[in-house]
Amino acid sequence: DMCDRTTGMWKEFASMNAYPVDAGTDSGMTFMAEDMDTNPREPIALLGEQFGPAEDVLPVAYVSIAAAAMCGGSQIYDITLEGMWTAENHPGAWIPEATFSPMVAAAHSADYDMWYLGGIATDGLEQVAESGMTSILGEELAALQGTSVGDYSMAEGPLAMGGVGSFSVKVTLTNKYSYLSMVTMLAPSPDWITGVSSVDMCDRTTGMWKEFASMNAYPVDAGTDSGMT
Repeated sequence: DMCDRTTGMWKEFASMNAYPVDAGTDSGMTFMAEDMDTNPREPIALLGEQFGPAEDVLPVAYVSIAAAAMCGGSQIYDITLEGMWTAENHPGAWIPEATFSPMVAAAHSADYDMWYLGGIATDGLEQVAESGMTSILGEELAALQGTSVGDYSMAEGPLAMGGVGSFSVKVTLTNKYSYLSMVTMLAPSPDWITGVSSVDMCDRTTGMWKEFASMNAYPVDAGTDSGMT
């Protein structure tokens, strides 16, 4: 329990030893024993056997729990996409008409995912990935604003043809909405996107807003259209 029930304050730190425990689901006696399910399952208990008498077993790990620092106030960020989609960098996946659709960027909590590798696209992300349009994603963000989504912004137009150049939007982050996600379509394509997903702009060690972050954005298949080109 990380709440101090005497003071009503959150504990800043806790530490403890972690001991080997038998989960009570398998009757094997050694690491290499044949798998033998325990039926019915036995109560979870401290391990003896390989580790010695239960009262003499030493810990196998040390666990510490530290409160993450919180960033106060709000911070405005410029999110800039600089295109590097060129014939030289991507000879098999570039045409002169290559471009990026108007990007959508949002501040949000850890409870929201605009997109992530292995995830399933929402209707809004599908629209962005297949047409570059942003109206449905905008509706999704508006519906969640004040709960898991904070400020969000949409660029007014696409990047110049050829997959190069840059454009930016501004988004305001707060302690409640310290994560940043962005998406744009790689056009023309069946359903290709690029962007960033859930970047925490609060430094949890110092409690200060990060001044700058940069990263490469890779081509991603949104999984909504089976076209190959």
